[in-house]
Amino acid sequence: MIVLGISFLIIDVLKGGVQSLIPSLLSITVVFLFIYLIYYLGVFGGADAKAFIMIGLMVPMYPTITLSGYDLPLAGIPIHRIFALSVLGNCAFLSVIIAVLWVLLINLVDLARDRKMPDRLFLLFLGYRKDIEGLRDSRHLRLLDRYEEMEDGSVRKRYRMGGVKIDDDLIGELEKYAASGKIEKKVWVTPGIPLMISITAGFVVAVIWGDLIDILVRLSIGI
Repeated sequence: MIVLGISFLIIDVLKGGVQSLIPSLLSITVVFLFIYLIYYLGVFGGADAKAFIMIGLMVPMYPTITLSGYDLPLAGIPIHRIFALSVLGNCAFLSVIIAVLWVLLINLVDLARDRKMPDRLFLLFLGYRKDIEGLRDSRHLRLLDRYEEMEDGSVRKRYRMGGVKIDDDLIGELEKYAASGKIEKKVWVTPGIPLMISITAGFVVAVIWGDLIDILVRLSIGI
């Protein structure tokens, strides 16, 4: 992708001169610094960061495409004109939508079967219940509550934003608490959908429809 990206830049220079390179280099620099900062803060992993940086290199400025008489993106070019930032915004937006709809569907099926409402309704949109014994075979899951044993022997749970990483030690503690009847045998977990799926969806939406966040902002202020 680096070779392709540099090749595209060379073609741009041959067609539009050296001055055509300035917006692309500015876009690539902004994308690299912004994505690296997000990666440094631990928002996503190295592979995801590289994917965004490569998108910024291969498509530095927002493309305009005419297909079957339609000008893409359908909603127009966002004001910043940096394609990778639109893909990032779409990715974040779609990740939330996909995750919320997915866990809500799971919970509606679970409610129809068990007819048991959770003690905190907002959890219906963030995660779902899963057997503790099944956590060892699960990937991309995080525990929504932090469990703490009190001095009187009882166990208190507190919601943890972003979830708690699940490892063998944590599963062992949960199994011990469940065996003694201090907690239920099912705990609330939140799925970690592989970000590459959302990146791909964000890319496609950016090309065809546009920048979703830019669209929402324009709609909210009546532009």
